[in-house]
Amino acid sequence: MSAAPHLVSESLDSVLDELVHDALAAQSIATTSSTEAYLSRLLRDYLRVAPETWTRAFGVELLSAASLEPQLRYHKLKELADTTLFLSGIFLDYIEARLAATEYYFRIGSEAYLSLGGLDASGAVGDTYIDLGNRFEDFARALTMVADRELSASKQRVVMLYEKWVRTGHPRYKRRLMSLGVPSEGILPSRTH
Repeated sequence: MSAAPHLVSESLDSVLDELVHDALAAQSIATTSSTEAYLSRLLRDYLRVAPETWTRAFGVELLSAASLEPQLRYHKLKELADTTLFLSGIFLDYIEARLAATEYYFRIGSEAYLSLGGLDASGAVGDTYIDLGNRFEDFARALTMVADRELSASKQRVVMLYEKWVRTGHPRYKRRLMSLGVPSEGILPSRTH
Protein backbone atom coordinates (compact mmCIF):
# COMPACT_ATOMS: atom_id res chain seq x y z
CA MET A 1 0.00 0.00 0.00
CA SER A 2 1.39 3.46 -0.88
CA ALA A 3 1.50 6.48 1.40
CA ALA A 4 -1.30 9.00 1.23
CA PRO A 5 -0.40 11.96 -1.08
CA HIS A 6 -0.71 14.52 1.73
CA LEU A 7 1.82 12.56 3.83
CA VAL A 8 4.31 12.49 0.97
CA SER A 9 3.79 16.21 0.42
CA GLU A 10 4.24 16.97 4.13
CA SER A 11 7.40 14.87 4.22
CA LEU A 12 8.82 16.62 1.16
CA ASP A 13 8.01 20.01 2.67
CA SER A 14 9.76 19.16 5.94
CA VAL A 15 12.80 17.75 4.10
CA LEU A 16 13.09 20.89 1.96
CA ASP A 17 12.63 23.10 5.03
CA GLU A 18 15.48 21.28 6.73
CA LEU A 19 17.75 21.38 3.66
CA VAL A 20 17.25 25.13 3.22
CA HIS A 21 17.67 25.82 6.94
CA ASP A 22 20.89 23.77 7.10
CA ALA A 23 22.32 25.37 3.94
CA LEU A 24 21.64 28.89 5.23
CA ALA A 25 23.24 28.02 8.56
CA ALA A 26 26.27 26.38 6.92
CA GLN A 27 26.77 29.45 4.72
CA SER A 28 26.30 31.79 7.73
CA ILE A 29 23.39 33.53 6.02
CA ALA A 30 21.11 35.01 8.67
CA THR A 31 17.61 35.77 7.45
CA THR A 32 14.01 35.97 8.56
CA SER A 33 11.78 32.93 8.92
CA SER A 34 9.59 34.28 6.11
CA THR A 35 12.53 34.44 3.68
CA GLU A 36 13.63 30.94 4.72
CA ALA A 37 10.08 29.62 4.19
CA TYR A 38 9.95 31.39 0.81
CA LEU A 39 13.12 29.58 -0.31
CA SER A 40 11.67 26.21 0.78
CA ARG A 41 8.43 26.88 -1.13
CA LEU A 42 10.45 27.97 -4.16
CA LEU A 43 12.28 24.63 -4.17
CA ARG A 44 9.06 22.66 -3.73
CA ASP A 45 7.27 24.55 -6.50
CA TYR A 46 10.12 24.57 -9.01
CA LEU A 47 11.06 20.93 -8.66
CA ARG A 48 7.93 20.26 -10.75
CA VAL A 49 8.48 22.89 -13.48
CA ALA A 50 9.19 21.77 -17.03
CA PRO A 51 12.81 22.62 -17.97
CA GLU A 52 11.86 24.28 -21.27
CA THR A 53 10.46 27.22 -19.29
CA TRP A 54 14.02 28.08 -18.22
CA THR A 55 15.43 28.93 -21.65
CA ARG A 56 14.14 32.42 -22.21
CA ALA A 57 15.44 35.95 -22.68
CA PHE A 58 15.19 37.03 -19.04
CA GLY A 59 16.58 40.53 -19.63
CA VAL A 60 13.98 41.25 -22.30
CA GLU A 61 11.25 39.94 -20.01
CA LEU A 62 12.42 42.18 -17.17
CA LEU A 63 12.34 45.24 -19.40
CA SER A 64 8.93 44.39 -20.86
CA ALA A 65 7.44 43.85 -17.39
CA ALA A 66 7.71 47.58 -16.72
CA SER A 67 5.01 48.30 -19.31
CA LEU A 68 2.48 45.84 -17.89
CA GLU A 69 -0.46 46.81 -15.71
CA PRO A 70 0.37 46.45 -11.99
CA GLN A 71 -1.19 43.03 -11.35
CA LEU A 72 0.36 41.46 -14.47
CA ARG A 73 3.69 43.19 -13.71
CA TYR A 74 3.66 41.72 -10.22
CA HIS A 75 3.06 38.17 -11.50
CA LYS A 76 5.62 38.52 -14.28
CA LEU A 77 8.30 39.89 -11.95
CA LYS A 78 7.63 37.17 -9.37
CA GLU A 79 7.85 34.39 -11.95
CA LEU A 80 11.01 35.92 -13.42
CA ALA A 81 12.68 36.44 -10.03
CA ASP A 82 11.79 32.96 -8.78
CA THR A 83 12.96 31.29 -11.99
CA THR A 84 16.33 33.04 -11.99
CA LEU A 85 16.90 32.29 -8.30
CA PHE A 86 16.08 28.61 -8.82
CA LEU A 87 18.37 28.39 -11.85
CA SER A 88 21.16 30.36 -10.16
CA GLY A 89 21.04 28.07 -7.16
CA ILE A 90 20.12 24.61 -8.30
CA PHE A 91 21.50 24.74 -11.84
CA LEU A 92 24.50 27.02 -11.37
CA ASP A 93 26.70 24.73 -13.46
CA TYR A 94 24.15 24.85 -16.28
CA ILE A 95 23.99 28.65 -16.39
CA GLU A 96 27.76 28.97 -16.12
CA ALA A 97 28.05 26.83 -19.26
CA ARG A 98 25.76 29.13 -21.26
CA LEU A 99 26.86 32.23 -23.14
CA ALA A 100 25.23 34.57 -20.65
CA ALA A 101 27.37 35.08 -17.58
CA THR A 102 26.23 33.94 -14.15
CA GLU A 103 26.18 37.55 -13.01
CA TYR A 104 23.51 38.23 -15.66
CA TYR A 105 21.14 35.82 -13.90
CA PHE A 106 22.07 37.28 -10.51
CA ARG A 107 21.37 40.82 -11.72
CA ILE A 108 18.05 39.95 -13.41
CA GLY A 109 16.79 38.04 -10.36
CA SER A 110 17.93 40.71 -7.92
CA GLU A 111 16.31 43.52 -9.91
CA ALA A 112 13.07 41.56 -10.28
CA TYR A 113 12.83 40.90 -6.52
CA LEU A 114 13.66 44.52 -5.69
CA SER A 115 10.94 45.68 -8.09
CA LEU A 116 8.50 43.26 -6.44
CA GLY A 117 9.46 44.70 -3.06
CA GLY A 118 8.62 48.15 -4.37
CA LEU A 119 5.22 46.96 -5.60
CA ASP A 120 4.42 45.20 -2.31
CA ALA A 121 6.15 47.52 0.16
CA SER A 122 3.43 47.33 2.80
CA GLY A 123 4.42 44.25 4.78
CA ALA A 124 6.37 41.05 5.37
CA VAL A 125 6.05 39.86 1.76
CA GLY A 126 7.57 43.10 0.49
CA ASP A 127 10.35 42.79 3.07
CA THR A 128 11.01 39.21 1.92
CA TYR A 129 11.31 40.36 -1.71
CA ILE A 130 13.68 43.17 -0.71
CA ASP A 131 15.78 40.69 1.29
CA LEU A 132 15.88 38.28 -1.65
CA GLY A 133 16.81 41.09 -4.04
CA ASN A 134 19.52 42.60 -1.85
CA ARG A 135 21.17 39.25 -1.12
CA PHE A 136 20.25 37.30 -4.23
CA GLU A 137 23.70 35.79 -4.68
CA ASP A 138 23.82 34.66 -1.04
CA PHE A 139 20.50 32.85 -1.36
CA ALA A 140 21.52 31.34 -4.70
CA ARG A 141 24.68 30.09 -2.96
CA ALA A 142 22.55 28.39 -0.28
CA LEU A 143 20.42 26.69 -2.95
CA THR A 144 23.60 25.61 -4.76
CA MET A 145 24.71 23.96 -1.54
CA VAL A 146 21.43 22.03 -1.42
CA ALA A 147 22.02 20.89 -5.00
CA ASP A 148 25.66 19.97 -4.41
CA ARG A 149 25.01 18.06 -1.18
CA GLU A 150 21.64 16.48 -1.80
CA LEU A 151 20.34 16.67 -5.36
CA SER A 152 23.49 16.07 -7.41
CA ALA A 153 25.92 14.67 -4.86
CA SER A 154 28.61 12.48 -6.40
CA LYS A 155 32.35 12.03 -6.50
CA GLN A 156 32.28 13.16 -10.13
CA ARG A 157 30.70 16.45 -9.07
CA VAL A 158 33.51 17.04 -6.56
CA VAL A 159 36.10 16.33 -9.25
CA MET A 160 34.32 18.65 -11.71
CA LEU A 161 34.22 21.45 -9.11
CA TYR A 162 37.88 20.89 -8.26
CA GLU A 163 38.87 21.07 -11.93
CA LYS A 164 36.91 24.32 -12.30
CA TRP A 165 38.62 25.69 -9.18
CA VAL A 166 42.08 24.81 -10.50
CA ARG A 167 41.29 26.23 -13.96
CA THR A 168 39.63 29.50 -12.87
CA GLY A 169 40.54 30.12 -9.24
CA HIS A 170 37.05 31.54 -8.71
CA PRO A 171 36.20 31.67 -4.99
CA ARG A 172 32.71 30.33 -5.75
CA TYR A 173 34.21 26.91 -6.52
CA LYS A 174 36.34 26.91 -3.40
CA ARG A 175 33.25 27.66 -1.27
CA ARG A 176 31.32 24.87 -2.99
CA LEU A 177 34.14 22.38 -2.46
CA MET A 178 34.45 23.34 1.20
CA SER A 179 30.68 22.95 1.68
CA LEU A 180 31.09 19.39 0.35
CA GLY A 181 33.71 18.68 3.00
CA VAL A 182 36.89 19.22 0.97
CA PRO A 183 39.34 20.86 3.39
CA SER A 184 40.91 24.03 2.07
CA GLU A 185 44.28 23.43 3.71
CA GLY A 186 46.66 21.23 1.78
CA ILE A 187 44.23 20.26 -0.98
CA LEU A 188 42.99 23.46 -2.55
CA PRO A 189 45.84 25.49 -3.99
CA SER A 190 46.18 29.09 -2.87
CA ARG A 191 44.90 31.33 -5.62
CA THR A 192 43.94 34.90 -6.01
CA HIS A 193 41.22 35.85 -8.42
